[in-house]
This record gives sequence, C-alpha cells and structure tokens, in this order.
Amino acid sequence: MLGMLLVSSGIGFAVNGFMHTKVLNFMLIGMSFSTVFSNMVTKKQLDSIMKKSRRIYQSSEIR
Repeated sequence: MLGMLLVSSGIGFAVNGFMHTKVLNFMLIGMSFSTVFSNMVTKKQLDSIMKKSRRIYQSSEIR
C-alpha cells in the first residue's frame, strides 16, 4: 500500500513538472488513492482496521 502511494505521488510530481503552471493538487491524489484502497478492502478487513484505529483516535482525543 505504501509503495503504491509513493508511486502515485511520484506520477503526480512528474505531471506537475511538465505543466507550465504548478496547479496539481496533491490532496486530490491522496483522496483518489484512499478511494481506490477502500474499494479494494473487504467489509471484514475494513471493520478490523477501523476497530484498531478507533483505539488510537480515542486515546489521542484532548479531554
């Protein structure tokens, strides 16, 4: 997964380098990557990931 994220960012940098104006929004690249990733993951795997990450989010909340 990390490798594909780096590949998509590299392609974004290359395309942005060929443009006369630097207008490519890298946030859109990240959003499209996360969309593809979430569509590749099964419901069971997604639930497992969310269960693990929910603990991290809850422990990092400012109370």
